[in-house]
Amino acid sequence: LRGSAAAAATIAAVVGVWVLTDRHGLTEYPTTLRVLNEVYRKVSYSPQALALALGSSTAVAAAVSIVLAVVGVGVIFLLRRRERDAFAAAVVLSLLATPILWMHYLVLLIVPLVLFSPSLSVWWLVLAPLWATSTYASHGERWRLLLTLTVVVVVAAAPRLRWREHPEQTDRASLA
Repeated sequence: LRGSAAAAATIAAVVGVWVLTDRHGLTEYPTTLRVLNEVYRKVSYSPQALALALGSSTAVAAAVSIVLAVVGVGVIFLLRRRERDAFAAAVVLSLLATPILWMHYLVLLIVPLVLFSPSLSVWWLVLAPLWATSTYASHGERWRLLLTLTVVVVVAAAPRLRWREHPEQTDRASLA
C-alpha cells in the first residue's frame, strides 16, 4: 500500500503542477494525443503499426495496444514481489503498449539488460540487430517492424532465458 500511496501522490503532484502552469494545455492534451496518434502510428515501430501494416483496421490496431497494456499490467501485478522483474516488465510494457514507438525510445531496453546482465555479456548483442533498421520511422515496412519488436520481446525474455542457463542466479536476483 505504501507504493500505491507514493504513486498516487506523484500523479497528483504532476497533475497539480500542470493545472497551475498550463490549464489550456491540460484541456487540449487529449486532442493533441489523438492527432499525433492518427498521424504517426502508421510509421512508428509499435505493435499497433505492425497490425496496421498487416492490414488490420485502426480499431483492431488500437485494441492491440489495449490488450498488451492490460496483459502487461497483469504480469507486473504477478511480479510485484520481485521488484527487479516487475520494473523490467514495466519498461518493456511501456514500449509494447504505446501507440507511437520511435527508435530512440528503445534506449530504454538497456535498463532490463543492465538489471539482469550488469557486466558486458553476449546478451548485450541482442540489441545489435537494431542497427539494421536504424531509421527514426518504420514507414510501415513489415521487416523493420518485425525485427524491432522481436528485439523487444527477446530483451523481455532474456532474464528468464539467462536464469535457465544459471539457475543459482535466480535466488540471488530475488534477494536483491
